Amino acid sequence: MKRISAFIAACAVMAGALASCASGGQGSVSSETKPARESKAPLDQALIGTWKGDAAGYRFQDDRKVSLLMDLSSSLHFNSDGSFVLAGETYSKDLVSFDGSLIKATFIYEPAEGEEVDESLLEPVDVIELSRKGEPDKSTFDGLYDVVGGEYISMIAQNLAIAPEKLSLEAEIDGENLNITAVDYCDYEVSDGLLEMFSENMQFVDENATSVKYRYEISGDELKLTYLGETEEGAADAPVEVLKKAD
Repeated sequence: MKRISAFIAACAVMAGALASCASGGQGSVSSETKPARESKAPLDQALIGTWKGDAAGYRFQDDRKVSLLMDLSSSLHFNSDGSFVLAGETYSKDLVSFDGSLIKATFIYEPAEGEEVDESLLEPVDVIELSRKGEPDKSTFDGLYDVVGGEYISMIAQNLAIAPEKLSLEAEIDGENLNITAVDYCDYEVSDGLLEMFSENMQFVDENATSVKYRYEISGDELKLTYLGETEEGAADAPVEVLKKAD
């Protein structure tokens, strides 16, 4: 899939929202898989459910899977007049096709007056392509979708350190809100306040790592995750996420 530098630069603002979900380093993504590991420890029923932060969250499922929740509204969303907003800029509804089932948003770089650019930058780029779940409805963009195409798939995959073909993405449009879920992104296991997330598809910070570890604490409707890397100790300045129960 061709990468267009102007498009990537425009979309770079979403990287921060995804960083807290990422499994490790943001290096190149390999298609190689790791030996499968099975989650066996008893589940913590208090952890099961959906937990959300400002722009990202987790759904810990009773099937031992973790789905990642991403609110991308600030970097990409659709307007009621059929146009779309990308990185704070509004693009004409003429760049959006919609037949009630399939939404496709296209980015076209427009050089400034007198600006000389490589012709490749002027090629249209598919931003995102969504396929509606359920019956067609031409009256509104609102609804649930599968993400089936566009550069956003590659970008999300890169930030989540997983090969695009291993990623299953669902989207929900609600007015000017666009939320995307990486469905069954990885497995998880808990033991004595330690949370491990792992998958044979995830690319960790080094080839010897087998999971990403957090110390977790639940207090009422608040979940605190302290990143431990691949150890059980973690540094004094280890990143901390605080999330609220959403269901």
